[in-house]
Amino acid sequence: METNQNPTPTLVQDRSTVENNIEECIKTAWLHLVADTVDTYTGDDWLSLCPDIDEGELYREWFVWYDGEVAQEWEAYDHLTDKRYAHPDLAMVKAFIDQVEDVRRDSTLVA
Repeated sequence: METNQNPTPTLVQDRSTVENNIEECIKTAWLHLVADTVDTYTGDDWLSLCPDIDEGELYREWFVWYDGEVAQEWEAYDHLTDKRYAHPDLAMVKAFIDQVEDVRRDSTLVA
């Protein structure tokens, strides 16, 4: 009686494939590290990322900047809620920030 054995194929990779996989893992790990760091940024941290100090400012601990390249709007980043708010008028953005911060202040006074 003859036995027909089908050996299971083994995975053979050349050195360049292994090195490419390692490089991809390193890049992915680095991106995750940067993303985790950015998640904890406050307004001061965002200000340091701005290429020109005139393009951004802190207003009541919110990072406010003008996006002239894409949206042509003033944008404000609230690090407490991790949300971004935008409006074409800077005064309206600051009024919105005042409203949010006043509600936060009043809610802490009641508590």
